[in-house]
Amino acid sequence: MDNWREYVLKDFQKSISKLTLVADPDSLLSEHEILTEIRNRGFDLIQFKDHVSFRYAYEMNYRQRWDNGEETDLVVILHSDYSTLDNLPYDFLTIGRKLSYKLSDIFPKLSNPIIQTVEKSDIDSLFTYYKGYSGEMLSDNETIEFFLKNVYHFNLNIHILPKDLIKWLFSRHFRTNKDEKPIKPPEIIDEYIIKKLLQISIFSDLPLSTIVPSKADFFDFLQRQWEIYLNGKSSTIIPFEDDDIRVYLDNFFLEGYLQPIKSTNPNNRSEWVNVGIIGPQSSSIKRYEHVINSIVEMRPSVQSSVNQWLDFSMIWAELNFLLNEDCIEIPENIKEIYCNVEDNFEQWILQNFASIHNLSYLPIPKMVHHIAPYLASKKFSKETKIALIVLDGMSSDNWMIIKNELSKIDKDLIFDENQVFSWVPTITTISRQSIFAGTLPINFSSSIETTAVEYSLWKKFWMNEKGLTYQMVGYKSGLDNNLLENINDILNKPKLSILGIVISKIDTIMHGMKVGKRGMHSNIKIWLQSGDLSQLISELLNKEFQVFITSDHGNTEAKGIGEPSQGILVDEKYKRARIYSGDGGQNFREEAFNDFPESIKWPVGIGLPNDKYVLMTKAGRAYTDKGKTVVTHGGLSIEEIIVPFVEIRRRAV
Repeated sequence: MDNWREYVLKDFQKSISKLTLVADPDSLLSEHEILTEIRNRGFDLIQFKDHVSFRYAYEMNYRQRWDNGEETDLVVILHSDYSTLDNLPYDFLTIGRKLSYKLSDIFPKLSNPIIQTVEKSDIDSLFTYYKGYSGEMLSDNETIEFFLKNVYHFNLNIHILPKDLIKWLFSRHFRTNKDEKPIKPPEIIDEYIIKKLLQISIFSDLPLSTIVPSKADFFDFLQRQWEIYLNGKSSTIIPFEDDDIRVYLDNFFLEGYLQPIKSTNPNNRSEWVNVGIIGPQSSSIKRYEHVINSIVEMRPSVQSSVNQWLDFSMIWAELNFLLNEDCIEIPENIKEIYCNVEDNFEQWILQNFASIHNLSYLPIPKMVHHIAPYLASKKFSKETKIALIVLDGMSSDNWMIIKNELSKIDKDLIFDENQVFSWVPTITTISRQSIFAGTLPINFSSSIETTAVEYSLWKKFWMNEKGLTYQMVGYKSGLDNNLLENINDILNKPKLSILGIVISKIDTIMHGMKVGKRGMHSNIKIWLQSGDLSQLISELLNKEFQVFITSDHGNTEAKGIGEPSQGILVDEKYKRARIYSGDGGQNFREEAFNDFPESIKWPVGIGLPNDKYVLMTKAGRAYTDKGKTVVTHGGLSIEEIIVPFVEIRRRAV
């Protein structure tokens, strides 16, 4: 077997079976390439979580099609052992073939508890090295050592200096090119690394428990070390003058991982330190030029992976942030690259979106409806308190403004940043509801055109997943200003454990914006400088909540191309999307498409009820008065679809 995916894909030949029931305890079918290939071979996949939601999805999407003679091959996935297949409905068991896949079948000589924790993206490297292994069965620790040496390229069995560790952490927490895969060992391997290093005296001064697993903590530590080095207050743990360390510093400062500071000891410093000193050398123009170069070098293609697009979205956000923050016009030679990136993403999302929602929410969510299950997977006790703040309409470039302003107000904040995909079309009633329901939009189809039942969906999720009572689950929406004042009544409830908060301020600013993204950036900054959001976050942290921030969708600047004149024929109208429903929906969409042939017809049935027909504009365009500039959402641009998911905490004392 040359590729480990063959272990799964060999069983999925076209038209092999109308119904396949799969026990998948290690979520192998949640790996993106496998998901995509199975779909390309004509199979639809659905996850079985409970009888009610499964039966509803089946009846809505498959039963009628089968009765009408359509050839649709369905794969039902259970993320549990083979024996649990018997829990499926009897009518499925009588006609479906049964399959089972486990990592231990692919890697029989490695410790199963260890390999089960590893990211699917690391299995390729593991398989390459495992094929050449002919030794005995490995224990837990021996399996970890095998991973460290061959997959993560960190050998603890040789003499290691602090410089060696720092260089490895650089490669772990920072990517230098689009083909370089980030190193993301699971928690159990991180704990092993920390334990082994703590046995070596030269590492005793390093805060290993934070800088090894956390990118945010590592760069926070690096920032404080830079301040010590530059101002000569004492010796630093990090040898900044070492050539192997210095080579990374330009990128760290120019990409915003480190911030330039004022130097109180400018004498006897080499020119290379200027990148980390406030002054002309740290101007936003230089940062802008670096971001442009990074985009040219790292822009993904239609064949790129989910993680490559998610990682790239932050560089893209940085570009949009700088363009609007410093009023920089896009040069003509860059506009072609800009359009190429949007075109690539548009093609990629059309080809891949149908499989993304089936990806695992561990170790980190990939879509907004994964967030609630991810939070529920965290270790729970009676003292556990979680707050999820949804900043309606916040894009990743908006987040950069927010992060900067929050950091100015409270310098002890740490931001663990990730990105997730919104639902398509990128509108509130679909994507925001999926956050609080913790499931696909098709599973709340009766309320898909309103947000009125979000609190009910939020309570239902936590009561079902963790057995919480309704008094333990709080929710507040429609907040613009005076956030803390408007939420204190809920915060002071003695049994409160889970809190969902919707802040509409950014969405309000966006829909009232008449001068484009630059005006929007300015208005967001003014709001943040009031301290309203900072006070809320501070109070939540003081009350020992784990605080998370995300968005239901982002926003983008677009120019009007006119609007289809269809009156009541369209059920929901947005400047970047139109939704048609019911028996005539497909025909009405076709009429609008004929008038606007450069629009995009979104495929039917991807997470939405089958009677929803969506039409969207291409990047940079909107269904509004010709030539009119608007800031809006609903479409397929990177800024709309990929949004932040951030944990905010305070620096450990």
